[in-house]
Amino acid sequence: MKFDISSILKTDGAHLPIEINQLMEGLNTILDDLSFESPVKFKGSISNNGGVIKLKGKLNTLYKSKCSRCLDDVETEINADIEEDFFEEGKSEEEAYTYKGKYVELEKVFKDNIILNLPAKQVCSEGCKGLCYYCGVNLNEETCDCKGEEIDSRLEVLKGYFKNQENN
Repeated sequence: MKFDISSILKTDGAHLPIEINQLMEGLNTILDDLSFESPVKFKGSISNNGGVIKLKGKLNTLYKSKCSRCLDDVETEINADIEEDFFEEGKSEEEAYTYKGKYVELEKVFKDNIILNLPAKQVCSEGCKGLCYYCGVNLNEETCDCKGEEIDSRLEVLKGYFKNQENN
């Protein structure tokens, strides 16, 4: 996903509006349970600030995943504000986004920002009850007869600990 910046390279303060609506190939390899089937949309500008190319705008895309609690399908939207700098290749000592010649490669910037804006856990709703730990039934759809009081036999001795503390 290369963007031609030749028209702003020679003029400090020059900027170009940028609007992208395109599928990105490498997104489905981020995590096994994520599926990006809709295009990545970006609207913003790219400008020359003393030889540093500045990208600024809003990114939007949809992805599908499984709920971390109940394993139902979830479609989620990512909306991210992007503000990144590109330095001419070989002119920056630190790890940074670079450009070479008259093109800026935007795919890595978009992918990095999508990854940074993914939630740690995908949840279908705040009130999702998840799956029963014992029988595996989806507690959002049905109830089960599990008591939920089964205790690991190794921890059985701790069962009455707090009751014994109250008596002392």
